[in-house]
Amino acid sequence: MKLATIIHMAWLCLALHTPTQDNLLHQKVNLSYQEASIVEVLQHIQQEYDIRFSYLNNEIPEDVKVNINMQDQPLYLALDKILEETTLSYQVVSGQVILKKDVQKAKKESKPKPALGEGKPDRERSSSAIKPEPAKKVKSDTLAQQATDETATVSISKSQQSVSRLPSEKVKINVEEKDELTEKIMPAPAAEENKRPVIPTNKKEEKTKLGEKFKHVGLGLRKLFQRMPGEDKDDYERRSFHLGIIYPLSTNGTDAGKYVNEFSLHWLVGYAAGLDGVEFSGFGNIENDFVKGVQFAGFFNVVKNNVNGGQFAGFLNVNGGNLEGAQFAGFINTAVGEVDGVQGAGFINMATGYTNGAQFAGFMNVITDDAEGIQGAGFANFASGNIAGAQLAGFINYSHDVNVQLSGFMNVASGDVKGLQGAGFINIARNVRGAQLGVFNVADSVDGVPVGFLSIVRKNGYRKLEVWGGETLHTNVGFKIGVEKFYNIFAFGSQFAAENFRWGFGYGAGTQIGLTSRDYLNIDLMSFQIQEDGDRIFEETELNLLNTLRIAYTHQFSEHFSLFVAPTFNVMVSQRQNGVDGNIGTDIAPWTVFDKTYTDTNVQMWPGFHLGLRF
Repeated sequence: MKLATIIHMAWLCLALHTPTQDNLLHQKVNLSYQEASIVEVLQHIQQEYDIRFSYLNNEIPEDVKVNINMQDQPLYLALDKILEETTLSYQVVSGQVILKKDVQKAKKESKPKPALGEGKPDRERSSSAIKPEPAKKVKSDTLAQQATDETATVSISKSQQSVSRLPSEKVKINVEEKDELTEKIMPAPAAEENKRPVIPTNKKEEKTKLGEKFKHVGLGLRKLFQRMPGEDKDDYERRSFHLGIIYPLSTNGTDAGKYVNEFSLHWLVGYAAGLDGVEFSGFGNIENDFVKGVQFAGFFNVVKNNVNGGQFAGFLNVNGGNLEGAQFAGFINTAVGEVDGVQGAGFINMATGYTNGAQFAGFMNVITDDAEGIQGAGFANFASGNIAGAQLAGFINYSHDVNVQLSGFMNVASGDVKGLQGAGFINIARNVRGAQLGVFNVADSVDGVPVGFLSIVRKNGYRKLEVWGGETLHTNVGFKIGVEKFYNIFAFGSQFAAENFRWGFGYGAGTQIGLTSRDYLNIDLMSFQIQEDGDRIFEETELNLLNTLRIAYTHQFSEHFSLFVAPTFNVMVSQRQNGVDGNIGTDIAPWTVFDKTYTDTNVQMWPGFHLGLRF
């Protein structure tokens, strides 16, 4: 019955379906304000970048005005500038920025200071974060007192959230309960008009439904072996040889479950307390406790406790403890405990504990805990925990945190990707430090490059609307989306001043290079399929492609308004036959430096220009 239940649980996992937080102080922000209040600037950052601030309104000076213009700069530099002329400093605690009075800065304030940027003499900029004390272990009660000290700077190592201004200015402390510490550092104030309420963050780490289902599968498998011995026993009687047909028709008879064998050979099924050597069976092997050695069976191997060695079966390998070694089966491998080795199966591998090694399956690999190593499957890899390694699948990969995911269709990381996501169709992740390669890429934030047909980055993405005119297509509108290093361009243009009305829809890609805080260089490559007057789209469409390389100089006048001018180089490739004279090509170009027809394809080249606005 236990074996049948194990197989049932394995099939259950096949029916499942798929539905660290970066340092806040290093998140990139764009700010442009003149004579703005500090509260106004903080509210903008909170709304635009989903960064929560907690402070007391009566500590924010109303007479200090902010003059700031920063583009794609880390948050800590912006906060330094915003709070430069105040007695405030900041900390990051439990995912939010806490503003509070800085005693040492207050002591240095001997006279009123002018507004930011107004004739301030050159001097060394004071840090908004106080130098930390040396790292040491303290109790929660001591820590609460330390946190209330205005000169203290705290870093909670458990949640990996810095509360100092720079990464190098951290104090790491050991905390038994982070939530208890948070409440002591930031008690929710009473509801008063002059206070901004602090919302306690007591959320536990969110788990996906898919991950929870895998956890339940792992717990179910463990319950099958809950009566097994906790450790390998040494008090069994040992036998050098064990020969037989099927239990109890063997040399050990009905007492076979009391012996540990060094060599075992059975025609059908062998049964023993344990194995300390090698075992062969035409159909199956069953060990009531442990294996130290190698099992070979035509159909199955089942071990209730730990395996230190190897299991080789034509259909199924199961062990109810930890695996140190290898499992190879034609159909399924299951390890209830930890795996330190390799699982290779023609259909599915399942490990419900921590895995350090590799899984290779023709269909699917499942890990319900963390793993270090590689998952390789012809169809899918699933890990409800973190993968410190790679997932390689023909169809889909799923994990929490992962270094590398490569699949033919989809990759999903409910946590962070520190490396590469490459999929034939779509990549989905929370935070990416590296690259995403796919037709569609989706992420909360990217510190790297997403490359594909469409990349959507929610927090620090690049999204711009452009309107421009040029010598060829007179009116154009385009939308850029992705990140500054690599964005996609979707565009539409028309030529209305020519004898024949023409229009085109285009797609392209580009990159933005910062020159100064207000000046940029954009390098864009776009292709437009041109529809001539009378052409019916998708019915009479022939190759009529306008390719444009554009190098644009951009000046930003405000946060949401820029002007750009760009020289261009155009290449028109056309197989369209002129209905009047029968010639191949089009007269869309106002002038050319190259015009030649190759059999049924005409190629024209000419320089041009674009002038436009960016929002």
